[in-house]
Amino acid sequence: MATVTREDLLSRLAQHRALGKAPRSEHEWLVEHGNFETRPLGDVVTRKGEQVSLLYVMLSGHLVIRADRGAGAHKVFEWRGGDVGGLMPYSRGASPPNDAIAEEPVEVLTISKEHFPELTRECP
Repeated sequence: MATVTREDLLSRLAQHRALGKAPRSEHEWLVEHGNFETRPLGDVVTRKGEQVSLLYVMLSGHLVIRADRGAGAHKVFEWRGGDVGGLMPYSRGASPPNDAIAEEPVEVLTISKEHFPELTRECP
């Protein structure tokens, strides 16, 4: 896999559906404090019942949480490139109802909750 540079990430954030209109200084903060990750098809990104500790800036791919209520599995939540998910500043941090699974390979920028106090100051 090719290396993703800082400039690549800044360019992708500038095109991001949810965050693209934010100032470049905020994109720079996210890149400086975030971790670029890739997840293969079928990877479990978050597990049922485990506390989520990361904010996920979806750059590409598709994550789905499915639940089976007796009539087969149905989507409960889903995220695609351009979405933001996971733990959010000011959220109560509930655990997911089921595993979140990559239904396509995923590229994501993750921000750890330890950065949330600074995130809320630097990226209002």
